[in-house]
Amino acid sequence: MGTNAISTLLSLGNDATKNMFDVYYTPGGDDAKEVQLSGRLTGFTPPQWTIEKHDNSYHGHTISLPSTKVNFERKLELEFRLDANYEYYKFWRTLAQYAGNPCTGGVANAPLNTGILHVVAIKDNIMGAGGDKAPAYYGDPLSGGSHKSDAKNAGSNQVSDHEVARWSFYNCWVAETSEPEFSTESGDVQTFKVTIYFGHCAYPYSQTNAEAGGIPTGNESGKSEGGK
Repeated sequence: MGTNAISTLLSLGNDATKNMFDVYYTPGGDDAKEVQLSGRLTGFTPPQWTIEKHDNSYHGHTISLPSTKVNFERKLELEFRLDANYEYYKFWRTLAQYAGNPCTGGVANAPLNTGILHVVAIKDNIMGAGGDKAPAYYGDPLSGGSHKSDAKNAGSNQVSDHEVARWSFYNCWVAETSEPEFSTESGDVQTFKVTIYFGHCAYPYSQTNAEAGGIPTGNESGKSEGGK
């Protein structure tokens, strides 16, 4: 009996672990500017969606049936460990100014500056698989990152050899970036949060609008990406 139980456990394979993921952001939908963010991201949880129900009763019994309403807030919240050069802070603060600037009082309506966020669950170390060093980010945040991974697959939401699943969020715009917290009593690492709203999205194992001919993201002219 013990042998059978062990064999069963072994045949199940490895368990999915929380730290096997990567995150990529593409400002303005321009693949040349894609940056890898998961090196400093503390974690990520895709927005949860639920289908509302209504109850039908008859002769003392009640059953629940789906209503024609999906509860789904198109909002992302990311938390990062802040680098000593404040490059991540600069990156997100620069993107936030496309929508508004509290210092000048200016606001903007610039849909072409929205971005794309890809989150991929991975089954091996993508950086190590190709012999590349972990990607670093230097210079102007809008000039692009130093790494182009094969985990990126042009919005088709089809996984690569290293991916298990992919969540994609399109038409992203930055609504809020938190400020650093300074203290003479602490040597803790600085963290800061970014709030992003999105339009279209694509979840793994879910039918997307891409299967119905594709939808425009608002980021590129003459090019469509899949999404919910």
